[in-house]
Amino acid sequence: RGLRQDPLSLPSSLADIPVSLDPARPYLGLDEWGQSRHLELANTSGVLIGGQPGRGKSVLLSGLLYQLAPTLAVQWVQLDGKGSADLSDWTGRAWLHCADDLADAVDILEDCHALMVTRLRTVLERTGHRNSWHAGPTAEWPLIIVLIDECQQYLDVQACKGDPKREALARRAAALTGQLVRRGRSAMLVTILATQKGTTDAVPSMISSNCGTSLCLGVKTNEAAAAI
Repeated sequence: RGLRQDPLSLPSSLADIPVSLDPARPYLGLDEWGQSRHLELANTSGVLIGGQPGRGKSVLLSGLLYQLAPTLAVQWVQLDGKGSADLSDWTGRAWLHCADDLADAVDILEDCHALMVTRLRTVLERTGHRNSWHAGPTAEWPLIIVLIDECQQYLDVQACKGDPKREALARRAAALTGQLVRRGRSAMLVTILATQKGTTDAVPSMISSNCGTSLCLGVKTNEAAAAI
């Protein structure tokens, strides 16, 4: 088959996002054949997004939040490792949020882990299913998204060497994030990590290997793409 136009060359904006009633399938855009593509969040516990600076990670995250914000069936936690204003429009809608302070991030991750443990203990009683995705997200049992932008700011233990307190915080952040990715699926917690590279110094392998979905934006080499 052939196409008269390259769908990937057509400009798009938030106004082009189709109206969707399914918060578990936010719209990503058109593929090379002009077909709509969605990010499948159902029965997923981790999503890894990688790409060099300026290649669209923040725009992608804003597009996802733009779609998820109107529904009470989704709540999210926002950790902005960049410490910039890229996601500041969404902090008022977020359940919890912090900038690039590592101690603040660990506090929030502790809260998310506690929520996950509570949900795992009560999921059958509250939803009637052992896997709450079988009931679907509702305002009473919303999909919880833990969004960690520039996650290496919190997870890079090697960068904290020489500072015992900061190193301990980074190890705790990595341990909590790993728990969320490994155990959050049936509790309807999805952790989305965005980073400039997918190597183990930025995202420990115990986390990245358990992310069921990976999205690679612009990177410099094939090896960098494979790492993501």
